[in-house]
Amino acid sequence: MFLLFSCCNFKKSIIKALILSYFNGKEKKEGFPIKEFMQFNKMITPSIIKFVFWIGAGLSVLFGIIQIIAGAASPYGGGIQVISGLFTIVLGPFITRIYCELLIIFFKIQETLQEIKNRGNIEG
Repeated sequence: MFLLFSCCNFKKSIIKALILSYFNGKEKKEGFPIKEFMQFNKMITPSIIKFVFWIGAGLSVLFGIIQIIAGAASPYGGGIQVISGLFTIVLGPFITRIYCELLIIFFKIQETLQEIKNRGNIEG
């Protein structure tokens, strides 16, 4: 029961951290930020992608360790599984990082286009 309660608190703290990182300092500079949020002028997904990266990197390392343990416990031919586990530990976070960076690039392009539009260079 305590584990379930602490898990719910963990989820609440993650959501609170994401919301606070999104709205951090926005009231002072740009007025009330909920208008931007409701009109989809500001994207929150890049903050979520950063969180997804850390989850993906952690899971890659965890699955790599599991593969190494399973390969070491195998009575016959577990060497390939141990090597596969090592590759998963090393390359998993790297591949996850590349994937997340590619996703963030799309949002950086969108932000840059929004800035250009706001400067009045493009009539819209």
